[in-house]
Amino acid sequence: MANYPCLYENSVTLKGRVGKPPVKRTLPRDSTAVCNFSVATSKVIKEKTYTEWHQIACYGALAEAVACGFDTGDFVYVKGEIRARDMQTAEGKANGWRPRKVIEIIAREAYPLIKNTRGQGDMSDDHGEPPPLLDPIDEAANGAADEFAPYV
Repeated sequence: MANYPCLYENSVTLKGRVGKPPVKRTLPRDSTAVCNFSVATSKVIKEKTYTEWHQIACYGALAEAVACGFDTGDFVYVKGEIRARDMQTAEGKANGWRPRKVIEIIAREAYPLIKNTRGQGDMSDDHGEPPPLLDPIDEAANGAADEFAPYV
């Protein structure tokens, strides 16, 4: 059987607004920077708006750049892959630990398209004149390795 290297692909591209300021932390085992944030995407079907929230994680130099460069309400571009993982969560001492499935986007590229200049948390769509597009924040441009982010 022939080898088909591009037969399967796990790729996601999102354009949406940052929900809360990114949270940056460091992994204890190897001091890798990790940044988590959420992005809202919306679409209108028959005059009704549907909003979907996506959990984003990024690692290394990209995490450092996102933590400094993203804020609530920024219109951003994120490209990465979907990852589903299982975790344990406590739901009351009587019930003990419960398994929970987490689905998140592991970002490979992320950059702001339009910064939120109207004030913290104001995510309305009456922009007036949009500011110019900003320079991209990319793992490759920041010297990060091409290998996938560590599974945590």
